[in-house]
Amino acid sequence: LPLSIGGAIVALAVTGKPISLPVVIGILMLMGIVTKNAIMLVDFAVEEIARGVERTEALIDAGRKRARPIVMTTIAMVGGIALGTILALMRLSGKKWLEVPAAIYVDTLRSIPLVMVILWFFLIIPFLIGRPIGAQVSALVTLTLFEAPYCSKVMRAGIQGVRTPSLVARAVM
Repeated sequence: LPLSIGGAIVALAVTGKPISLPVVIGILMLMGIVTKNAIMLVDFAVEEIARGVERTEALIDAGRKRARPIVMTTIAMVGGIALGTILALMRLSGKKWLEVPAAIYVDTLRSIPLVMVILWFFLIIPFLIGRPIGAQVSALVTLTLFEAPYCSKVMRAGIQGVRTPSLVARAVM
């Protein structure tokens, strides 16, 4: 966790970007990813140690065997953030032809359990297209599409919460 925060601060310093609300939201999401990944690694290593495997070997084995799920969930999170940002911008666009589909997508997926979305992409979509898409691709697409509405809500709230300089200037006058 300290390395993730330090890395984010170094990246901001190198790029010359200030700390803002979207940056804080991104850091919180980064901390969530890092914490989840650390829990997965430690839990796997503890189980291996309980089976009698030496600690060093258990830690190395945990890193080797848990790398794929960690990379997949990280890619899904980044995809969810990207799609969520697009959905948030669509909902804030002021154009009904963009707002309505984004609102339907966000509200529909937020009301459906993850298990149902997994079933769609693992069973129904392959049936409809006539070929299997594989468990890993299915999981990656499912998690990305399921995460996007939640990220969209966060991004939209963050964008709406930032006052533009023209509004601040108008309020001063």
